[in-house]
Amino acid sequence: MSAISLRELDVTFPDGTKGLQDISLDITPHEFVALVGPSGSGKTTLLRTIAGFVHPSAGTVHVGGKDLTGVAPENRGMGMVFQQHAVWPHMSVADNVGYPLKFTKDSSQSRKEKVQRTLALVGLDGFDQRRPSSLSGGQRQRVALARAIIADPTVLLLDEALSALDEPLRDILRRELVALTKRVGLTTVHVTHDRSEALAIADRIVVLQEGRIEQIATPEDLLVRPQSAHVAAFISDATIIPAELSADGAHSQALGMTWESDMIEDFSSATPSPSSTEVKLALLPFDAQLVAADTPGAIAATLESVLFERDHFSITATNGDFTFRTTSTRRPAIGDSVGIKPHRLLSYPA
Repeated sequence: MSAISLRELDVTFPDGTKGLQDISLDITPHEFVALVGPSGSGKTTLLRTIAGFVHPSAGTVHVGGKDLTGVAPENRGMGMVFQQHAVWPHMSVADNVGYPLKFTKDSSQSRKEKVQRTLALVGLDGFDQRRPSSLSGGQRQRVALARAIIADPTVLLLDEALSALDEPLRDILRRELVALTKRVGLTTVHVTHDRSEALAIADRIVVLQEGRIEQIATPEDLLVRPQSAHVAAFISDATIIPAELSADGAHSQALGMTWESDMIEDFSSATPSPSSTEVKLALLPFDAQLVAADTPGAIAATLESVLFERDHFSITATNGDFTFRTTSTRRPAIGDSVGIKPHRLLSYPA
């Protein structure tokens, strides 16, 4: 069983930059966790700290109940796959995949059989004598994945492992990767800049900002109940609206709109100190409806872009400095005057 337990991790780089600040996180055995956040948020630093390539300034890393904080990467029993395939071009597929077994006491026949089983597991049965130069990008990434799991790691670490691949191959490998990790029983930590990918494949998502954890949640909870305005904007492209509380709801001076309190989720918990009435309201795209410009309760906006997404159109509309996202089953025209009608607003302290 390969639970990961991180406690009060700090990473300070030699120039004084804070890479991680007070990170505490528990990952259960066989769980698939995605790390997301903007550039510089600390997601790759956190992954490399788990792997042992970055040494924490404070805190501990436990895996399977063992303290690995000071243990070298090669002795942590982990497999790692990077964005670039890192497949050695001068070696056959079998030699690439079997390389980690050179450091074991297995017989040559046992190693050969294990290579064949692992290649079959990642869909490369019969590719053992091929050279990497004859493989597609997706096949080379499968080789890298096979090499990462052949030594029976307790943990699999993925650093943007799919981002260099084009669709639809990337989608195929996402599905295969999730199925493989569940079938083999790996505890997996996956760094990705692709929010849709994280939402699609992770059991839980860790959102990082400036080296700190902002929220840990299932994809469903993260979308519906983001715990901060930043998470709402980063994960769901929510529109953040500064507003002031009133006795009956909240008012946005910039938009000239007032909303009653029954439309505002967590209204009471977001109430600031008595000396301030300022809050941030988040309007999530799926809580906004595209309506006619003169619809009562709608925010007047101008349609800026229309993107077709299989069974609907993705809509972007603007009002001054505010950008709104929503969807429509019909294709409106760019430049149209439209209305954006909120059905729910999330409220956070300013």
